[in-house]
Amino acid sequence: VFVEKGFSVFENGQNITGRIDILIETVDCTKSILIENKIYAAEQDKQLERYLQFRPKGKLFFLTLFGEPSYQHEALKEKYIPISYSTKII
Repeated sequence: VFVEKGFSVFENGQNITGRIDILIETVDCTKSILIENKIYAAEQDKQLERYLQFRPKGKLFFLTLFGEPSYQHEALKEKYIPISYSTKII
């Protein structure tokens, strides 16, 4: 289990870095759970896409007050699981 786990991905000829709020994974990195926790802040450009690029087979949970990101990408919508403090976290 990692909190604020730093990572980097190669995108458009550049090395892009980021931090995943919570990363839970097996020692061999074959199974991963990524949790992005957003409260009163908008996500960065392509933030969720970078997480999925870092761990393509991981399960990505997007935790917000109401369960949805501030922007929608139809192609990405099926690749993350929205969860909310208002309905899922007690």
